[in-house]
Amino acid sequence: MDGLTGKPLVVLVLAAMIFAAGFGSAWSWRSAQADADLASLGLDHEKERGEISQAVAAELQRRAKDRLELQAQLDGIDQQRYGELRHAQDFIDQLARDLAAAQRRMFAPVVGGSCSGGGVRAGSGGPGLDDGAQYAELQPAAAADLARLAADADACAVKLTALQERERARLER
Repeated sequence: MDGLTGKPLVVLVLAAMIFAAGFGSAWSWRSAQADADLASLGLDHEKERGEISQAVAAELQRRAKDRLELQAQLDGIDQQRYGELRHAQDFIDQLARDLAAAQRRMFAPVVGGSCSGGGVRAGSGGPGLDDGAQYAELQPAAAADLARLAADADACAVKLTALQERERARLER
């Protein structure tokens, strides 16, 4: 090691220091660049998360609006059908009361000769009004029962129609 004294040693030490300073500088620059890249990725990620959050919020709002519109449509169907049902029920109730009180009469067609004389009448014979069959008058209580039975059938038909409309409206959404 005698040969490395003086000027060559200084040059070697100086070169090592310059190399170390350059290496440290490059390391520091690369570290700063990596930090900048990570910060950029973080910003991009936050931006993407924000866009996704906005899209999800918009979709939730759209679905909530659709649900409200569907509910309003279903409520309209319910109100309409309930009104029809109430109207029909009121009419049938009045008819049943009138029949039970013998204020109205109900007749049923009968097979000729199946009833004993008194309560059977012949058809009106008017053109196109009936087929000339014989009719028997029903007892007031039986007529009222038949009217109520018909009302129950009508109510079932209205309810079924309402349910079908509700299901169609739901499936269209």
